[in-house]
Amino acid sequence: MMKFVVSSNTLFKELQLISGVLNSSNALPILDDFLFHLKKNELSIFASDIETTINTTVQVESNDAGEITIPAKLLMEMLKNFADQPLTFKVDTDKYSIEINSESGKFKIIGHDPEEFPKMLTVDNPTTLEIDANALLSYSIALG
Repeated sequence: MMKFVVSSNTLFKELQLISGVLNSSNALPILDDFLFHLKKNELSIFASDIETTINTTVQVESNDAGEITIPAKLLMEMLKNFADQPLTFKVDTDKYSIEINSESGKFKIIGHDPEEFPKMLTVDNPTTLEIDANALLSYSIALG
């Protein structure tokens, strides 16, 4: 079981930022979901189309940890109708059930197994390259 409290407007705005990667016709049903990864006061949310994964982080009130996937379209439709208010998410991570409590009432939706969500690739020893913006600008002007 995991529980967290988040502002409806904050959550909606962050979901809008990453929802652009979602497609209307996905080969895998899990790609219609957001992956919520909670670690105490930090909620990381992921959206993916397999080739591209985008994430955002939201500060929440919680002492819990866990993961769940939540149907993106259903959650976005629900959030768009809320005035700014705190929402309490209670998630049964064994049954993938999500209860969202608001000033307007209680809503229940079913999520999915987070293990089905595509894993993000990580690079063990990444190399970075820093280029001075002015040098790059003068180079592009010289080519132009």
